[in-house]
Amino acid sequence: MDTTVRNRALYLIPLFMIPAVSIFGHAIAPNQAVFKGQDWGILFSFALVAIAILAWLFYSAKQPQWLRLQWGFLAVLFIAWFFQTTSTQLDQSVFNLTAFIVPAALIMVVLKRPDPSSLQLAFLCLLYSLILISLASLVLGQLGLMPNGFDAVDSGGSRIPILSDLFGIENRWGGPFGSVNYAAPIGGLLFVSGLTLHSLHRITIAASGIIVLGLSQGRTSTVAVLSAAVILVIYSRRFQQLHFRKAFQASVVFGVSLLVISYIVVFDITFAGRTPIWSDFFELFQKNALWGVGSSGVRDYVDERSEVPGLFVHDHAHNVPLDIAVRYGFVLLVLSLFLLIVVLLTTWQKRLQENGASLAIAVYIIMAGMAETIFSWQYWGVYLVVLFYLAIDSGRNVKSDLDPSLTSTETASNLV
Repeated sequence: MDTTVRNRALYLIPLFMIPAVSIFGHAIAPNQAVFKGQDWGILFSFALVAIAILAWLFYSAKQPQWLRLQWGFLAVLFIAWFFQTTSTQLDQSVFNLTAFIVPAALIMVVLKRPDPSSLQLAFLCLLYSLILISLASLVLGQLGLMPNGFDAVDSGGSRIPILSDLFGIENRWGGPFGSVNYAAPIGGLLFVSGLTLHSLHRITIAASGIIVLGLSQGRTSTVAVLSAAVILVIYSRRFQQLHFRKAFQASVVFGVSLLVISYIVVFDITFAGRTPIWSDFFELFQKNALWGVGSSGVRDYVDERSEVPGLFVHDHAHNVPLDIAVRYGFVLLVLSLFLLIVVLLTTWQKRLQENGASLAIAVYIIMAGMAETIFSWQYWGVYLVVLFYLAIDSGRNVKSDLDPSLTSTETASNLV
């Protein structure tokens, strides 16, 4: 047996690629059953799970024990998944079988802890898989071989005149993600993650993120990117060498915050129409604050409001914590906040070692989730995988990230 297979947690690669492959599978033939009532996205996901299990069986883990914060994250993530899945079932709502990938992944990781270099390589594979499905969607959509990403339900007109004037792009792009509000956060994630890397990976991933974000034109994702950029600036190596660096850090944070607040007050006081949605969903939350109204309660709310002429009703809260609170109540909200706090604490502890890299990604995801319902704990989606990665990664030296001259225990470069 090849020593690479035995000594590297290569099972993480197919696990981390599941979100992108699943998204693309759903996009190429939306709502079309292929086998036993399942579509391509679900079939592709379980095919990758099978590959991951096979690689996991051959992996010989020789790693130190988990830290307390990491144990806490893994345990509470399982509890949150179990609570959400059980609540969905009791609510007589539906969920697809890929929900069971979350506990399967947790079992594999807990029993055989991955080595740091394999974690970082798997994270790279996730980023590149998102780029590949975006590129495939652009090409195949234009050729008519899959739904065109510029015809998403919420595409609307382009907000960037140069795209329409020079390239003839009249609509915003939802890509394989089905919505501009889902495509834009992916673009931001790619851009921010790319900035934390070095070498060709930095250029390729960050540039791809700019393209996806530019095509989808999400303002809230842009604000989240600014928040992450602030973290990268104030913890950069150059900033750390400044005299009175704390004063400079505070000045940067205050200046960017003032800029964003001023823009909101002057141009977008409703956060692109989200404040009325938040108000409505908060009232819905108060109907059953402890256990939530369930997805059935949200559907009833949508049906009732849809009868009002001229009123456009949303079926999600455009805010991760609020949507969780409305559907599943205060209990799951507390579990969710615990998970996010653990990620922040874990990445905060590594901020100087990594020049703010992991912290910036964590801040980006949390900020992006304040204006769109981009993830839940029930499915092994893009942002859950990234939060999972940030929580269990032991840290890396950003200065030497992806530097082939270093050993494989310090970086994933030898596997790339």
